[in-house]
Formats: sequence, structure tokens, C-alpha cells
Amino acid sequence: MWKNDGSYTYLTPDAAYHMDKYSRGYDRMINIWGADHHGYIPRVKAAMAALGNDPDKLTVLIAQMVSLFQNGEK
Repeated sequence: MWKNDGSYTYLTPDAAYHMDKYSRGYDRMINIWGADHHGYIPRVKAAMAALGNDPDKLTVLIAQMVSLFQNGEK
């Protein structure tokens, strides 16, 4: 998975990482990603399916950073 300029796409290292997990026999994989990556989940799951893996073994949880305040102080 390369770009026109010959460099790897953003998906390539993620696909390789997850392929390693599948090849080691993990039954379930849980990733925690930032909210800005929510649109990336279908692409990673599609890549896993295209490479012959069960995408349902991969669960992605979305997290958002927050600031907590008490009595007006952070």
C-alpha cells in the first residue's frame, strides 16, 4: 500500500501491526484510539478482511481527552 510518490500509506504500518497480532493467534484485540481517528476504524477492519482475517476480532474503543475542574480550578 503505497502512495504515488512511493511512500507507504498511513494504513500500511497499522495493517502490518495487526497482521502480526493475528499471526500470533490472538482471539481478541482491543485498540484505544483518539476521537480524531474514528473514521479510520472501517479502513483498518476492511484491510484485515482483505488480508483474510476476521475483522470482528478487532475492537476499537474511542477516547476523548478532557480537563476536570473543581471549584474553578483545573
